[in-house]
Amino acid sequence: SGLRFFLAKGEFDSVLNWTKIVLRLLPMSENRLKMVAKLKDLVIPQLKKRGFAGSFPHYRRFRHEQVDVLTFQFSPWGGSFVVEVAKCSPSGVVLAKGEKIAPNKVKAHHIFPRLRLGSNPPEQVDHWFDYESATYGESIYEMMADEVLMCIPQAERYWNSKGK
Repeated sequence: SGLRFFLAKGEFDSVLNWTKIVLRLLPMSENRLKMVAKLKDLVIPQLKKRGFAGSFPHYRRFRHEQVDVLTFQFSPWGGSFVVEVAKCSPSGVVLAKGEKIAPNKVKAHHIFPRLRLGSNPPEQVDHWFDYESATYGESIYEMMADEVLMCIPQAERYWNSKGK
């Protein structure tokens, strides 16, 4: 079973790892599956047109001067997700403990600072795309995908800004 795999890897060394393992073993909700499908249908083709490569939920665009990173992260409690964007050197990143992450493996959570799409820093640094609205029914998935697409210019401004 999946639990034996994690036991064999010795990943039960902290409460945080325990939580991550339990969440990986839980099946995705039907709503989340629908949201992921709509993101793959509407947003991912636009990212690929902009030069991004990768597979859901992690995408990278390799440019001469930097790697642009975009990651979708779903709430473990369901109903919402964030889109985080970041950038790093073409050689990747080195984490605080000295671990080197290659440019083709780097993810948004490896990089600081990073931006949550839809936020307005420094006043509002957080933004969640909420897709569990009873008001909009099935159209909520397309509405949230469209909202992500409307935030792509914000991501481009971030990636093209000077500095970190």
